[in-house]
This record gives sequence, C-alpha cells and structure tokens, in this order.
Amino acid sequence: MRYFRIFWVFFKVSALTPGGGYAMVPIFQVRLEKEKLLSEKAFLQSLGLAQCLPGPIAFNVSRLCGQQIAGGWGSFAATLGVVIPPFFSVILVSLVLNWLQQAVWLEPFLSGVYGAALGLVGGMVYKVYRSQKWPPWKLAIVGGGIAFLFLFPSWVLALILALLVTLYPVEKRGRTPR
Repeated sequence: MRYFRIFWVFFKVSALTPGGGYAMVPIFQVRLEKEKLLSEKAFLQSLGLAQCLPGPIAFNVSRLCGQQIAGGWGSFAATLGVVIPPFFSVILVSLVLNWLQQAVWLEPFLSGVYGAALGLVGGMVYKVYRSQKWPPWKLAIVGGGIAFLFLFPSWVLALILALLVTLYPVEKRGRTPR
C-alpha cells in the first residue's frame, strides 16, 4: 500500500501540473509533506542532488524522493508515477494529430504557424543583433554559418565547433581580427 501512495502522489502531480518539471517540484514538496511521506529537509536534500544529475528534474526528484521514502521499489513507484502521464499524453496527441492529418485546413494552418515562427525567430535575432552591436565581420561569419546549416544540415556539430574556434578567441581578446 505504501508503494501505491508514493506512485499516486507523483502520478497526480505529473498528470495535473502544466509547465514541466520545474513547475512540479514545489508541488511535489507540498504533496509529500502533506502525505507525511517526506520532511522538508529530506526533500530539499533530494532536490539538491537531483539538480546535479543529468536528465529531467521531475524524473530525478521523483526517483530520489522515492528512494528516500521506501528504497528501490519506492524509487520505481515514484518514477513510474511521473513518467506515465506524459507518456500517454504524447500517445494521445500523436493519435489526434494523425486523425487531424486528413483535415483539409490543417496543412495551410501549419504552414502559417511555420511562417509566424520564422518571423518571431527572425525578429528575436534582429533584436539580439541590435543589442549586441556586432561588427559587420561577425555578422558575416554568423550569417555564413546559418546559410551553411541550411545547405548542409548534417554538419551542425562541425559548424558549431568552427564558430566557437573562430569567434571565442576574438571575443576573449575583446578586439576585432586583423
């Protein structure tokens, strides 16, 4: 019964909290304290360790809190409780999108959304450019890099490394190249 209580606390929070892992963390704390499963100090210890681990914060917090409450099986129950709601949400969304794929209005709508997203990103890039006051040579390097990505998308890692090698030493010295 204890494992089900652990599972149910994390399941409810995961299923009913919009906003992702960091939005869930304070609710985890409140629910665990209210259910008298974990003290504030123990929760904060788990949270501190969870932030040091790679991976989603909600997953790490649930795993570590479950471990503190009831060992390995508690960890398993908590992790399962956090993972099940988004798993089935993704399946439900994919089924709805698959069903909507036959809708005549969806493709033009998504094309419009794509165009709007490009406009928003372009506007943000322009604001960053204006706030940074980049010299023309730096703009040319970054613009060339973006064009290169469109032409050769599989070279993304090599391009990022090349831009870092090109721009970082110049930024570190604080002057333009000669």
